[in-house]
Amino acid sequence: VGLTPLETYGRFTDPSGLALRLLYRTNTDVPFANRHIFQQCLLRVFRIETQGRQKSADIPTVDEIARITASKGGCSVLLFRCLLPETLPETERLALFEFGHLVQLCDDIFDLWHDRQTSTASMATVLASQGDCAQLEQVFEQRAARVAAVFREIQTPASQRETALHTAFFLVAVTRVCLHHYRCLQKKRGTLPLDDRRALVVDMARWKFRWRVVAALLNHRTSFNGTP
Repeated sequence: VGLTPLETYGRFTDPSGLALRLLYRTNTDVPFANRHIFQQCLLRVFRIETQGRQKSADIPTVDEIARITASKGGCSVLLFRCLLPETLPETERLALFEFGHLVQLCDDIFDLWHDRQTSTASMATVLASQGDCAQLEQVFEQRAARVAAVFREIQTPASQRETALHTAFFLVAVTRVCLHHYRCLQKKRGTLPLDDRRALVVDMARWKFRWRVVAALLNHRTSFNGTP
């Protein structure tokens, strides 16, 4: 019987066999109804990580980076959902994929300085290097609005959907604070100080950033559906 790409890679990188044993154990623990989706998502994440396009000397286009961000984030969230015993309706699958896309985009925005240091291409590093903070904000707001729209298509009680969205809004608020910081830095200095960690990184241990997040959460005019 031929080995799958995941099994081949596992044997090559971990001769001890531990990685393969964990893979087989995980596959066994996934409910049968969700096993096919789980394996599809796991393979997509595996291919993204091993192809290394984000580390390539030939920097991906914005469209390719958008596809990578969506697949990596969306499939990662779906992998966790597949561990639950309930079957996965198409509306929920789409909503969780979009949510994962948003989470990955937020993570890339937070990690702008670090990804620059490691030469990792992301939507944030590419657009920030072009000095286009406005487009980065636009991309983020479009993703946030998309998540709100697809979550409200899930066939569950409205109260549950809105609770989920209000919980996720914390991530949206933190990301908006981060993007606002980048915008102000660019306006003040004329360009983003991409290699200045102290200036660029939004450190949530600092109270000024914590208060900005609180203000964003308390501002009722700020929501998933529009720019603050």
